[in-house]
Amino acid sequence: MYAKLDSKAQDVIVYQTKAVLVGEIDGKKRAKRKIFSNETVEVTRWSLGDQPDHYQVSMMGESAEEMMTWARKQDEQIKEALTNNLKRGLAGGVPVIVGSSAYQRIKDKDLDGFISDARTGEFCGIIDGARSIASVMSFEIPEPLKVPEVAEEHEEAEVAVLPSLISDQLTQVATGLLKAISQSVDEGQIDREELYNIYEAERQIYYTLTRGLGIKANEYETARRKNADRRFGELKKGSFGLALRQAANMLKPQE
Repeated sequence: MYAKLDSKAQDVIVYQTKAVLVGEIDGKKRAKRKIFSNETVEVTRWSLGDQPDHYQVSMMGESAEEMMTWARKQDEQIKEALTNNLKRGLAGGVPVIVGSSAYQRIKDKDLDGFISDARTGEFCGIIDGARSIASVMSFEIPEPLKVPEVAEEHEEAEVAVLPSLISDQLTQVATGLLKAISQSVDEGQIDREELYNIYEAERQIYYTLTRGLGIKANEYETARRKNADRRFGELKKGSFGLALRQAANMLKPQE
C-alpha cells in the first residue's frame, strides 16, 4: 500500500497493488498453472490537510498510520515552501507534484528548494505560478437574492418560502467568501480586520438561531452537523481547498 498526491496537491490518494488471477495454462502432467497479473486499485482518498474519517482509516488497515504520517509530511513541506515564498515577497501559486505536467517543465532547472529525491506523487519543493505581493484583500460578496413579492392575502406562503431563500443566499455568500479568499491569496495579503467583521456579522445569524429561538447549539449539531460538514467539503473542493490552506499559512505570525 502506498500514497500519492493528485497533480494539484488537493487530495491524498492511497493505492494498493494486488495479484489478480487472469487465466490458467496446462502444465506438466496435466496440472494447471495459474497466471496472475498485478493490478493497482485505489483504496481511499481524502483532502490534504484534513484527517481521514474512521471508515477511511479502516480501509487502510495496518498501513493507516504510515499513510497519514506521509500525508502530514507532504502538507508540512508545502506549507514550508509557501512560508519561504512569503519571506521572498511571493504569494499564491500551485505546489508542483512529481510526475505532473508542471514538474516536467521545471525538473531540469536549478531552483531553490527543489527536493531532488521526491518520488512520483510527492511534492517536489517548488510552488508554480507564485506572484509578487502587491495589493490587499477585497471581498466581493454576491448580491443577495431578491425575495419575490407576495400579495398580503398570501402572507403564510411568504413565511414558508423565506427560510429556503435565506439558506440559498448564505450558501452564495460562502462561495463568494471562498472566491475572495482565493483572490486575496493570489494578491498576497489578507486583511484580518475584514475577517473579524465577517465573523461578527455571521454571529448574528448564529445567535438568532440559538439565543433568539431558545434552541441549544447541540440540537443543531445533532440534526445537521454531518450535512454541514459534507456541504463544506464539496464547497472547498478544487482550488478553494488549496487557497484556504495558503490563506491559513499567510495568517500565521511570521517568525
